[in-house]
Amino acid sequence: MLTRLILVALASLLVLDCGCRKDPDVAKRQYLQSGQSFLEQGKYQQAEIQFRNALKIDPRFAEAYVQLSKPAIATARWQEALSDLEHALQLDPNLTEARFTVGRLYLSARQFDKAEEEARTILRREPANVEALELLGYIHLNHGQEAKARDAFAQCIRLAPNDASGYVNLGVMELSLHNYAEAERNLLQAKQTDPKKSVVYADLANLYRIQQRLPDAERILRQGLASNPDAYPLNVLLAEVLVEESRPAEAQAELQQFLRKDGNKPEAAASIGDLYAGLGQSEFALAAYEHGLAAVPKNIELKNRIVAVYLSNNRIAEAQALNDATIRENPANPTAKVQRAQILLAWNRVDEAVQILQRQVADSPDLALAHLVLGTAQWRFGAVEQARNAYQDAVRISPGMVEAWRPLTELLLLRGETNAARLYAQRCIQLEPGAAAGYLLLGAAHLQTHDYARARKEFAVAQRLSPRDPWPHVRMADAWAAEKHRAEAERELQLARALEPDNPSLFSEYIEFLLNGPEAAQTVALAREFAAAHSNSAEAQSLLATVCIRRQLYPEAVEAAKRAIDADPRMVSAYLTLGSIQESLKQTDSALATYTRALSIQPNYPPLLTLIGNLYLEKDDLESAGRYYEKALAIDPNFSIAEANLAWVYAARNQKLDIALDLAQKARQQMPALDSITDTLGWIYYKKGDYKTAKSLLQDCVQVAPRRANYHYHLGMALLASGERKRGRTELESALRLKLSGDGEREAREALAKPR
Repeated sequence: MLTRLILVALASLLVLDCGCRKDPDVAKRQYLQSGQSFLEQGKYQQAEIQFRNALKIDPRFAEAYVQLSKPAIATARWQEALSDLEHALQLDPNLTEARFTVGRLYLSARQFDKAEEEARTILRREPANVEALELLGYIHLNHGQEAKARDAFAQCIRLAPNDASGYVNLGVMELSLHNYAEAERNLLQAKQTDPKKSVVYADLANLYRIQQRLPDAERILRQGLASNPDAYPLNVLLAEVLVEESRPAEAQAELQQFLRKDGNKPEAAASIGDLYAGLGQSEFALAAYEHGLAAVPKNIELKNRIVAVYLSNNRIAEAQALNDATIRENPANPTAKVQRAQILLAWNRVDEAVQILQRQVADSPDLALAHLVLGTAQWRFGAVEQARNAYQDAVRISPGMVEAWRPLTELLLLRGETNAARLYAQRCIQLEPGAAAGYLLLGAAHLQTHDYARARKEFAVAQRLSPRDPWPHVRMADAWAAEKHRAEAERELQLARALEPDNPSLFSEYIEFLLNGPEAAQTVALAREFAAAHSNSAEAQSLLATVCIRRQLYPEAVEAAKRAIDADPRMVSAYLTLGSIQESLKQTDSALATYTRALSIQPNYPPLLTLIGNLYLEKDDLESAGRYYEKALAIDPNFSIAEANLAWVYAARNQKLDIALDLAQKARQQMPALDSITDTLGWIYYKKGDYKTAKSLLQDCVQVAPRRANYHYHLGMALLASGERKRGRTELESALRLKLSGDGEREAREALAKPR
């Protein structure tokens, strides 16, 4: 029987093959239709095979390239999709759908000029094309051209008055600009135009949440569910609103009812679990994920979500056990491999994590999650520029991935790139207008530019959106403290601590506030009390050590740092704290031993390698110092402190002066305000005989830090070499008065001893 079936199958294939040879146009369209059918079922790999089969028959079949881009887009392979679409347009420039999608991809990648070119190409041929006008509106909005964006969206409404999208676009734009009345008017009009459009109800609810109109948010969501019973995101959002209204039992009942009705759908179980996870209710999140998993036991996404909950709650052993099982069942699953790296990060095995992630990025270059976690690992590694590149790759691959936009914005804020950070924070808000995180980032950007009123406005929105989150209160305290309103700042910090009294990071924020004010003397007692109450917390002991350092209580600081290491032997920051104390006590060999222990835990950490290099520099072991700086730069070629210090080593040894010059120039470009790097650069110019440039740089250093003996010494030597003997001698004498020591003291005295 089996043989007969095989023969029948072969016969059918032969018939099909003969038919294809007779009419290739029919065959290619059959492949196209088959691929479209697979696409509708979510079977992307099969769809792609069929589209490629069509192209084998006719390599100039433009429509097949358009369809081929769709599984690539569905699986976040943006570059492949763009290539397919551009190929289609080369074959047929009049494919409007392809051109529009290309424009959307360019917009998502923030290549606004290219996106605008595609939109205007469509509009030249089809002036009434609503989708192209909508695209143009978003391009204007991202350019900060709000008036032009409004005009484009308004034109969409005039051309398609029965399509709610134009009103939604206007509403979301006004919401992002804090024009709440206009946002509400447009969204209500969208609701009236299309009562079945569920996103309208979600946007209105988020608007009301921002305005603290929680009863209105609840009302509109219930209206949305009455019109759209299957719109489960509205159920999830309604539960969030009920929690904000301090009605957690009703929220729980709402979700449980929905879970019983639709919880067998993996996407519904995932959404409910995600909500619980976001609220910090891990057990309920796990229950929701497991409910969905019971219906679909082999669902990898739900298993990966369970691992993520375990990781977020420091249940590392359970995360590892489930991750091991998942990888055994699905060894090629990229998300599971990325989570393996996250588990290694939790164990502070950063090197191994980075290696796995780099392999995963090479194997799956379009997996945004891999780039995101790689960025996090590299930031932990101290490779900030590489982390930035990884985050940028993540948002390029997945422009809607707010989880990557947020750390990228934080990194830009850390580097002082405020304008870019502000734009990226606004992007976070556009992607998730109902999430507090974007408003916190935008407020932080305003804080950096001393626009305190606007910063407080954003922090207030974050407080309204996330009333049980302590961090909006902490950031509001930062704004008040910056304006010297200490009473208001302390009130906000106390509110934050009341929400999470055992959180060491929150307590650290409070202590830092006190240390910078007249209450500094209280901090040691408070830190001792917190450390005693949390004796097994490495973070609490490390915080006490830090406070004792600030108050110059070094013996107690040493003991607290050692307790932190005992509590968590792999906590690298505790070793760094202990080493810094030993440095302050001039215990160079002890500090070197402490940092070396830390290096055994994290052997490729550029800041740690640089610290060890600095200690060898203090011991006048220039060869060893240079070796550690070179190791640091091999890992992160843009680590400016290592660049500057290696340049100094080369200059001190009169070696590789051209390389030293390049290193110092690059370091100064990255950190122009650091006078020690300017001094290094000036000294290298002196060594190379360019006394004019050296004098200019070294004079700047003396003006910025007139008490630094080395700066006067370097300037004096440059002045003497250029023939300005009187000024040179004056600078050398100043250096000696300021206690110049070492080889510099000897050379200065020798220079002064020479006849005038």
